[in-house]
Amino acid sequence: MGKASTYYSGLPSWAKGVLAVAVVAGIAGVVYVLYKKTKDVKEDKTNKAENTAAESELSQEIRKGIKPTYPKSQYDSYANSIHEAMNGSGTDENLIKRVFANLKNNADFLSLTSAYGTRTVDGGTFAPDYKGTLSGSLSHELSNDDIRDINVSMQRKGITYKF
Repeated sequence: MGKASTYYSGLPSWAKGVLAVAVVAGIAGVVYVLYKKTKDVKEDKTNKAENTAAESELSQEIRKGIKPTYPKSQYDSYANSIHEAMNGSGTDENLIKRVFANLKNNADFLSLTSAYGTRTVDGGTFAPDYKGTLSGSLSHELSNDDIRDINVSMQRKGITYKF
């Protein structure tokens, strides 16, 4: 450490200040990266749990005789439509509501939730991206009034799930 100490002590005071700020910024950067990774792991576990629960509840609905109305490919298409309606700047609330208008029972809702899985919604130019499940993404992108409209629409058809 002798050479580093000699080098440091030979620096002008402004350079010492710049070096100190750089070291502190580097440490803060490492702490932030570790915090972000820990937070992402926690969110991923929560998202996975929600997706697993939807798949489990769908199996229960099917055992009770309530089957999905459409083939799996249709739910994949619906999920893609919802994702695209939220992706980038602005959200197409009407498209999202039209997708939910096609659901007829709890199995349809759970099939859509399962097909959506966990996705990252591009926030556009000025908003941060959001990574989450269908319910999280809708809560992030839609107003309370839009969510209420979707919930009321589903409730009228006997769908018991709500956002």
